[in-house]
Amino acid sequence: MDKKISEKQKKFCDYYLELGNASEAYIKAGYTAKGANANAARLIANDSIKSYIEERRKQMDEERIAKPQEVLEYLTRVMNGQELDQFGLDAALSDRTKAAELLAKRYRLFDVKDNKTQSDTEKEKLEIEYKRLQNKKLEAEIKNITGDNIETTASDGFIQALNGTAQEDWEDEKEDN
Repeated sequence: MDKKISEKQKKFCDYYLELGNASEAYIKAGYTAKGANANAARLIANDSIKSYIEERRKQMDEERIAKPQEVLEYLTRVMNGQELDQFGLDAALSDRTKAAELLAKRYRLFDVKDNKTQSDTEKEKLEIEYKRLQNKKLEAEIKNITGDNIETTASDGFIQALNGTAQEDWEDEKEDN
């Protein structure tokens, strides 16, 4: 912290951060009420005072804002039933479950969409890709054996029969039976 300011000025800064009103902070720090508005404004404009206030704000934020480790420890205590509610009772099962879900999400244990583990999801993706490649291989083998594209294999006349254009094909089959 800046050592260029007096203890009275430090009190002013601390009260200013607490109250949010420079005139009130000026009076509460022990300065006279006469000319409080103008004198408080001068103090706020002072570079040393500004830097002291900014450093104190950062320090206060660090004290107030939970660190990631603190959050994880809290969630773990809730999940394990070690954290009591405002009435001194165990946390509800739904709260414990929610804490477990948040921890699992943090450690990427579950896929958010369907609650599958990441390894399960990755395994499924690999299996799908493997089956797709197997199908491609079979298609290539069929094409190689027949010497023709799969989509252009010979028709048995069924579609033409449906369209009524291959009546004689069906009549030929009846005669063969």
